[in-house]
Amino acid sequence: MSEKERKIRDAFQAEEVARRFLETHYGDNIKELSFLKSWYSREFWDVEGTLVLKKGKVKKKSFRYQIDPDSGEAFGYQEIPMR
Repeated sequence: MSEKERKIRDAFQAEEVARRFLETHYGDNIKELSFLKSWYSREFWDVEGTLVLKKGKVKKKSFRYQIDPDSGEAFGYQEIPMR
């Protein structure tokens, strides 16, 4: 697929996909969301950041999402509880 046909062309768009994915999953429980790094690695975008929730057992998490540049979908992710 050519660069013109890709849905995700830069890091800001990849971060927006991750933000929508997290908002869909956690809804109004998100207190703070910040992105630390976003980069393109061969076939997909990687997005890393931290998430602070308003309530729950684990309130702070570190995350890493993989975003498909062609479809604009998050297909791989990892969330790690932080203290």
